[in-house]
Amino acid sequence: MSRASIFDLLHQRQQPPEPVEEISSARSDYRVDRLRLLDCVALTASGFVGAGAVPAVQSPALSPSLHGPDGFRLLVHRVADVTPIQEPRLSRLEAKALRLHELIQTIVIEALMMLEALPEEAAFDVVLTAPLRSPEATAIVVERLRAAIVETQYASALGEIRHTARGGDPHTVVDVGDNGGMPYVLWISADSLLNEADVAALQHRRVLDRSSNSPGLYAGEAVAALLIQRLLPEDADFDAGWRIDTGIVRDHPARSAQRDHAKRQTLLALLKDAWPASDAASDADEARGRIRLSTARALPRHGSSSMPWGCPAGQWRSAVR
Repeated sequence: MSRASIFDLLHQRQQPPEPVEEISSARSDYRVDRLRLLDCVALTASGFVGAGAVPAVQSPALSPSLHGPDGFRLLVHRVADVTPIQEPRLSRLEAKALRLHELIQTIVIEALMMLEALPEEAAFDVVLTAPLRSPEATAIVVERLRAAIVETQYASALGEIRHTARGGDPHTVVDVGDNGGMPYVLWISADSLLNEADVAALQHRRVLDRSSNSPGLYAGEAVAALLIQRLLPEDADFDAGWRIDTGIVRDHPARSAQRDHAKRQTLLALLKDAWPASDAASDADEARGRIRLSTARALPRHGSSSMPWGCPAGQWRSAVR
């Protein structure tokens, strides 16, 4: 009977390696009332829009496939240069899913270029806003978006990719759940009304502009990407970017239900409540600071007069005149 060699007994003395606990950047204690907008880019019918790049306004063009009830072709704002994608399953699952997929894939490289301004190894989440109803179509679009990001140098910094069908208040859209989220978030929002179902909805609301009748809205499409930082309680101030604070929403009766006198009185009451009269200049300045006219208002930094054109702080609207 042969004796076991030292190499046969070596495994009995080796200790199994202890698992290394990965340090996650996800947190759940971000501020709910303030965000920091770092950069943004949009793709419209006029071309790419971004900081220092505002293309000339393009007139609407006749659609090759969409017609109004009078039989004439519709004037639309269509994005000309998109990435053509062969994904027949999307067309079968949902009417405009393939078009939304093309818009998203066209802007994803421009969106990822904004990440170069982040600190090294900074992690980020992705929030995709697109009116997709089919769960199967949503899964395909999200997976293709993930694959496009994984092929870049930002694969290791990618956190969660989450889909929402509708936009709205950015504080709600990019909010994190109980599991937390990364310090930065890339919000991509896309919509296209260049399909028969959305055109019919605009016609039903009597707001669609047709080539043979009175002016209205032109059906269009666009996609935008915003790079946002979720702020921690200790992030009181910063030197660059735009601060997006929560605001106040006021509801009032429909105009058709008010006479002219009632309208004036209601407007005066709202102004008095939002901007109380005062003889002291300091009180007036303080009152001005309390006025909010939207659910999310971007406040410029470093003397900038406004946000970059085409970068919505609230809901992205793709049907524009």
